[in-house]
Parts: sequence; structure tokens; C-alpha cells
Amino acid sequence: MLHVDPTQRLSASQLVNHPWLRTARESPAVPLAALGANSPADIARVKETVEAAFQALNPQVEVTLAPVTKSSLASRRGFNGGKKTLST
Repeated sequence: MLHVDPTQRLSASQLVNHPWLRTARESPAVPLAALGANSPADIARVKETVEAAFQALNPQVEVTLAPVTKSSLASRRGFNGGKKTLST
């Protein structure tokens, strides 16, 4: 599926009918109790573990935006509060 050469790649219809994707669609959801999580505490622990794994894989980065005029590029270009200063 991940060939660099486009002529060797599978077509969309071949991918849809590939056993990996076909069995993924046909697999029933397995209750957590079937995996050995019998008590509410076990189920909560499994959910917390899954949530922690997703957060580790997709960290949320806080972004603080500042006015464009305060950027280092604006200061290098001499942009000062909406008025460009001309240097001679």
C-alpha cells in the first residue's frame, strides 16, 4: 500500500476490499468486560489509560498570539505601531 512507485500501489477499490480493511469493518465491538475489566474501577482505569495515550500522542500546545506589530519581523522591518518608519 505504501509503494513509492505509483504503478505498484493498490487502487482504491483494491484497498477497500483488502482483508485488513474488510475485517476492521466486520469486527464487532468488544465490551471491556470481555477484556477482563469487570468492575467500574477497572473500566475507569482502562478509559484513563486510553485517554492518557491519546493525549501523549496528540499533545495540546497552548499558543499565545500577540499583535503582528510586536513580532520580531515587524521590528526588523521598522514597523512601529501602524506607521512604518523610514531609515535613511
